[in-house]
Amino acid sequence: MTRKYYIHNMFWGYFMAACILYASYGDDEPKIIALRIFGLASAILFPFSRFLIEKAALRYTKKEFWKTGFFKDGVPKTYLMTLYFIFIFMTSIPIGVLSVCFEIKNVTAKI
Repeated sequence: MTRKYYIHNMFWGYFMAACILYASYGDDEPKIIALRIFGLASAILFPFSRFLIEKAALRYTKKEFWKTGFFKDGVPKTYLMTLYFIFIFMTSIPIGVLSVCFEIKNVTAKI
């Protein structure tokens, strides 16, 4: 993953974290504080998670598959993209950590 890819894909992660922070503003219960911490961690790891999910999906399918059927421009694509971003945000901590480990492994293998 490149720095350009990370910067290009970080918006939705930070947007969802901002929504969590805004919705929980003024509430200082321990559960809410944990939610804020996990929301911020998910925002930081969001691009890593997206990269790994896209890499895995393209390993088993072709790019043309993602441009046909439900994935054409229109209402179904909008709903699927929304669910896709929510799924990435919810799984960004475990998948993002895996992605970071793979990136470190690739960098150390090149040295």
